[in-house]
Amino acid sequence: MTEALYERGFRRFLCGGAVGFDTVAASCVLELRESRPDARLILALPCEDQAFHWTPGERSLYREIREKADRAIVLSDHYYNGCMMVRNRFMADHASFCVAYWLGTASGGTASTVRLALRKGMPVLNIAIPEEVRVFLRDTRERIPLPF
Repeated sequence: MTEALYERGFRRFLCGGAVGFDTVAASCVLELRESRPDARLILALPCEDQAFHWTPGERSLYREIREKADRAIVLSDHYYNGCMMVRNRFMADHASFCVAYWLGTASGGTASTVRLALRKGMPVLNIAIPEEVRVFLRDTRERIPLPF
């Protein structure tokens, strides 16, 4: 997917740095960077101590990704109620395209980020929907402009 985004002209990839999809997405960008050195991974972190309660394995992977990232923007020195929402809003304010793995839940960080992106008129590619991915990849290969 990152290669298809790169082919579409995307060079900077903004990632929230959370456990799960963010970790997978960041790892994919780092892998892309091996063949596309102008690709950039920018982490938008809600707080400096984000990984405090994570497992040792999660913290280790987080540190590795953070060390390899081109830039880490830390939005707060410490965790506070609402700092994750500030991070989500930051990402929606500084992105032009949103890739999410969203299962349609009504609440949570992914749902809030997708809603923020949609309110801004930003295109959202939900890779949890296989048909959306097929269309995006097909249109990338054929260089057919998508309606966004």
